Amino acid sequence: MVVSKRLTLLFFLMSIPLISLSQDVKKSFIFQNEPIAICLKETVESYGFYLSFKQEIFNGHALVSADYQDKTLDEMMKLLLKDDFRYKKIDEYVIINPVTKEKAETVAEEILTDETVVFDTVTIEKVIVHYDTQQIAVRKFFYDTIRIPKEEIFYDTLSVTDFSDSTSRKWQFGGFFGPVMRRRQGADLDADYFGAQVGGSVRYNLENLYLQLDASYQYLLSNVSSSSVTEVMETRTDTISVFFVIEDGVRTPVYVTEEVDITREIQTNIDRTNTLQFLTFSLVGGYELKMTNLSLGLNLGVSADLLLNRDELIFADTELEDNSATQFNNPTVSVVFQMPFQYSKPEFIGSVMMTPYVQYGLNDEFRIPSPGGNRLVAGIKLGIIF
Repeated sequence: MVVSKRLTLLFFLMSIPLISLSQDVKKSFIFQNEPIAICLKETVESYGFYLSFKQEIFNGHALVSADYQDKTLDEMMKLLLKDDFRYKKIDEYVIINPVTKEKAETVAEEILTDETVVFDTVTIEKVIVHYDTQQIAVRKFFYDTIRIPKEEIFYDTLSVTDFSDSTSRKWQFGGFFGPVMRRRQGADLDADYFGAQVGGSVRYNLENLYLQLDASYQYLLSNVSSSSVTEVMETRTDTISVFFVIEDGVRTPVYVTEEVDITREIQTNIDRTNTLQFLTFSLVGGYELKMTNLSLGLNLGVSADLLLNRDELIFADTELEDNSATQFNNPTVSVVFQMPFQYSKPEFIGSVMMTPYVQYGLNDEFRIPSPGGNRLVAGIKLGIIF
């Protein structure tokens, strides 16, 4: 019996310095917009203790953003809880309660462990234990009711993730591609060009208003097919008869001929592809209506088209002529109207964009004295906005 008591005493004495040592260890913590419950749980568990508190006491508490270096458990608890809460350490548990005006002799606690343990009433007594040669003060705990159900642990807030909505940023950058159609009309020109464009955009937002600059490269094709008939007149000489003349004993033939005019038709078929390459800049301002995941905008502005390369044949007076050398108003200016749609979700990095647009020329494409060439351009931009 004496040996058993001494072994119990030995284990008890060994446990005291271990608990004391874990409390005196200094650790560092960095919290960035974390709920206080998560901060306390990480702090207490890092020192080898379990945390116990009632879930509703931290409702409405502000998020914690701080950098603590070389702090003990007691120092961390004072920094995190401040004057709004009090804490106590019972065995391997750290129990947190809000500050009350009166301090009762008994305290009601809820300890959250792997198995939730609920004590209706905790009473702490200090008992003096006498051994053969030593006298040790031991704390004992008495519980009125104990309930240990196996259930999951729920916190008010487990984690907070901040997703930024790309449609609410001041500056937005994007890339796009899509089909484009350019209609060129004039006295000697009536052609539709179809092609593709690729480009990028920069946008500045101010509430529901915005200003946007786009730049794109356009490559367009137009098929030219024609068939023409040309009449060619030729003169043919036919020999009708031949007779001979004898002079000085020499026989000389004489030919009687007749000239006949013959007209024949030559058909010419042409099938080729005209190409145009433009560098386009547009500056627009508009209004955007924002909904949950979708935004709809309307904008109006100007566009400048810089011709980079042209390989083009046109019909002039029913004849096909090379138009590549014709002087061009470079750049040409248009008024542009766009209707952008954007779809975004919080978990996406950016938003998906679709923008139908039309533009019409403010000045002629061709310089005087060449015929006018007002143009209509329509297309769709598909892309991603960041």
